[in-house]
Amino acid sequence: MTGVGIASSEAFCDMISERLSHEGFTLRLRPGQHLVDDLGADSLVVLEYGMALQDLGFRVDLQTFNPELLNTDIAYKRWIELRVAAVATATGQAAAPG
Repeated sequence: MTGVGIASSEAFCDMISERLSHEGFTLRLRPGQHLVDDLGADSLVVLEYGMALQDLGFRVDLQTFNPELLNTDIAYKRWIELRVAAVATATGQAAAPG
């Protein structure tokens, strides 16, 4: 999972949902949802979700997981920030302050 082609928060949620379904979980993430509060995810789902975020380039420490990332809108915003920073680094430009 590289994250190439993610053009919206819906596509971001779909990609994560697909990853979770390959691991045997049938959660359908949507923008604005909280993985635990809205979908009732248990710790195993949260672990798989954290690994999916790692695959997308997040620096996620699974032992000290940032609970803010359980909100799909926050996770998507952070992913966009990672992509902007990566492009800026690749092109030798400074990323705009967030």
